[in-house]
Amino acid sequence: MTEALLSGIHVDCEVYGQFADLLPASLLEEGGELQWGRARQGVIPDYKFMKNTPDGPQSSLAELKIISAGKTRYPRGVVGKGTDRRAALIPKEYETKLWKYDVKYHGTAKKVRGQPTPPAGPLVRRLKSFPMQTFVAGPWADLSGDLHEMLGVFARARAEASARSKGRAGGASLGELGKIMGEVRRAMSVQVVRSQALCLLERLSHLGPGARAAGERRKVVQRIEETRNRQAQAYRLAHRNRGLCRVGRAFVP
Repeated sequence: MTEALLSGIHVDCEVYGQFADLLPASLLEEGGELQWGRARQGVIPDYKFMKNTPDGPQSSLAELKIISAGKTRYPRGVVGKGTDRRAALIPKEYETKLWKYDVKYHGTAKKVRGQPTPPAGPLVRRLKSFPMQTFVAGPWADLSGDLHEMLGVFARARAEASARSKGRAGGASLGELGKIMGEVRRAMSVQVVRSQALCLLERLSHLGPGARAAGERRKVVQRIEETRNRQAQAYRLAHRNRGLCRVGRAFVP
């Protein structure tokens, strides 16, 4: 995403606080339903882009996913790219999660199959106020449409910067733009394939005769850790209740 700086795009990663202000404050306190870190945010988009457009700066959210060569994403006999199918599901996943919070905390009506969709709550309305870009990379370096479009933005920005550095007022030629676009796509493809291969090799390391023994060792360590946690909790309770006498007798300081 460093190329985005060359194209006039400001990028924020792990966008915290985008929806947190619309959740009740009592739920975010200790003991609340959303007391833990990521749950306090509702949902956390992977990226937030600020683009310069003819109508002025425009913000958009983006989600990045990597899919493997499973039959769920690449079913036999189905036409189309698995990355595009996965990308089409991302906006619905965001809306489903935020609609649940709107129903629970803002009184929004639930969706009923076969009936008109009720008015959206504040969380879903804020989500729909941003364009959503879906970046999905597949096991064979196949990319979703939005990711291809973003690579095109990077390539055009690099070509224009190169033309300006050489003093050409007319901008980059089509041949130069095509060459840079090929370089950008090749770099992204190599990175995607390399990441997929590393993930596969790491999963293969869990196979073999030693994997079962390693799993048993992990279970033993987990049981020991649970015993230690229970003992520590018992010690804390005993320390908290010290100075209290038995039931039926007066308090002794």
